[in-house]
Amino acid sequence: LVGGQRASLALFNPSTGVLTIHDLDEEVTASIMRREMAAAGTAMEEVLMTGHVLSFADIRHSEFVDNVGLRELDIRSRAIAPLITQQGVIGTINVGSVVINDFDQTDLSLMQQLASLLAATIDNRRLLSDAQRQAYRERMVNQITQKIQGARTIDGALQTAVEELGRTLKARQARVQLGSATVNGTNGTSNGRVDGYEELGNGVP
Repeated sequence: LVGGQRASLALFNPSTGVLTIHDLDEEVTASIMRREMAAAGTAMEEVLMTGHVLSFADIRHSEFVDNVGLRELDIRSRAIAPLITQQGVIGTINVGSVVINDFDQTDLSLMQQLASLLAATIDNRRLLSDAQRQAYRERMVNQITQKIQGARTIDGALQTAVEELGRTLKARQARVQLGSATVNGTNGTSNGRVDGYEELGNGVP
């Protein structure tokens, strides 16, 4: 849709300052290569900060780190569009061409539309993933609650709580402490007895 011989998608990790770049090379059909690059000093960083499309008619006149590297691949013109989600700018779409001034305003507008569509898709996937995780948590809480409520003694309820917490959180050790009474568990199983509690009748916790 957009002219150019080289295209890539870059995703930014703000905690490390690193861009993970997925390159697509037209010379190698369906070949996608993954690499990492520090964002500092790159044209992509500029787009991450401004949230605006950036284009270069001839990158030989640019000193951005990534443009310098692309010059060695005979890339001459370049366009970069931001991926803007609800969390902010998370990355960029990048295209490059061996032809000087190969991207006009129509190309840049189309790139921005494609970037917006991709960003919306990423947002939707994240919302779905968040909803699935929340549903899983609620289901686990309900299951643990039912098991605890089914215990006949407070001792049993505490032991069940330790076992289920250890299993759910994949903890090697878990502990529930009420006052001076403690129940310890290892690898999702409990050991020991809580003293000072009487058994409850009729299975009522």
